[in-house]
Order: sequence, then C-alpha cells, then structure tokens
Amino acid sequence: AEDLILKKNGPVSQQQEKPVPKK
Repeated sequence: AEDLILKKNGPVSQQQEKPVPKK
C-alpha cells in the first residue's frame, strides 16, 4: 500500500515532510 502513496505523492513521500492522508 505504501507503493501507491509513493507514486501518488512522488518525491514528496520520500522526503516525508508532511504526513500522508491515509484514507
């Protein structure tokens, strides 16, 4: 499921600057 978030947020997910909305 994390793979989808990485693709959705892109590089932002890698930096983990903001918490990803888990819906």
